[in-house]
Amino acid sequence: PTRRSSDLLTTPSGESFHFDIDPHRKHCMLNGLDDIGLTLAHADEIRAFEAKHKTAQPWLF
Repeated sequence: PTRRSSDLLTTPSGESFHFDIDPHRKHCMLNGLDDIGLTLAHADEIRAFEAKHKTAQPWLF
């Protein structure tokens, strides 16, 4: 089952709205991340994997 986070939004006029949001989506929204931004946040790990993969299986490159 997917975890959900229950949040509350209150407008300047005092109106309140409860809503559920996936914690991953909330993290992305609060940090301005889209799929590309999320990928770029792991650029160092991706480069390390690519280097290791290229050494282990050079015939693929």
